[in-house]
Amino acid sequence: MRTKLKENETLVIEVKKHWIVLLTPLVTSLCVIWFYFEIPQVPDTNSGFGKFINDILICGIILCIGYFIYVVLERRYNIWAVTDRRVIDECGIITHKAKESPIEKINNVDVVQSIMGRTFGYGNVQIQTAATYGESWINFVERPKELQDAILRQIERDQINREDTIKNKKMETLEIKETKECPFCAETILKKAKICRFCGKELPIAEGGNELENPISEKRRQSDEDKSFIEEDKEKIIEKFANPHLWKKDYSK
Repeated sequence: MRTKLKENETLVIEVKKHWIVLLTPLVTSLCVIWFYFEIPQVPDTNSGFGKFINDILICGIILCIGYFIYVVLERRYNIWAVTDRRVIDECGIITHKAKESPIEKINNVDVVQSIMGRTFGYGNVQIQTAATYGESWINFVERPKELQDAILRQIERDQINREDTIKNKKMETLEIKETKECPFCAETILKKAKICRFCGKELPIAEGGNELENPISEKRRQSDEDKSFIEEDKEKIIEKFANPHLWKKDYSK
């Protein structure tokens, strides 16, 4: 494969055209060569007609051999590769052309095999994508079932990865929300929560907003106020015992 893989990209499978595509040019070349050497030559090769027939046979042999070499090279360089990210269609003997289809753009893969295809192990593969062209055909490809299974496995993995990504993003969004600590069970809860989802207790809400008031500090503040009231009462009682005249009501008014 002439296309370079990207960073952390893995090649899953690489296929090319089946060897049966070589059969037609090979048989044609052998037939023309056999016809040239086995059929009696035209008696008068120096005449115009005899030389014309001889030149045609020689040109036919050259063309058939050239076509056979072209098919061999085309089979070698016209390949299809499946990675964990894309499907690559390479072609071109002198010039290099590569068509890529991302895995997430592929909708379905179908395989069509004739009786000969099932016998010799080749077939036509149809790849349906969400791109502009819609679908593309790969004809006379070797191991079509393996190619189909490889693409479908990557599609399934891509869907699972996308679902995991969406789930992780949702979790990150929830974590970004402001949180606070429950004063009763010390678990982390949302800042706007009114009831703790862990201990089930109702949370005290401050008058100015949704901030929690620590019930421990609140109790301590109330106890301090109670102590100050008790101290004041003690002082009043001591003062009354020290001054008995304060026990009597003043009726002069």
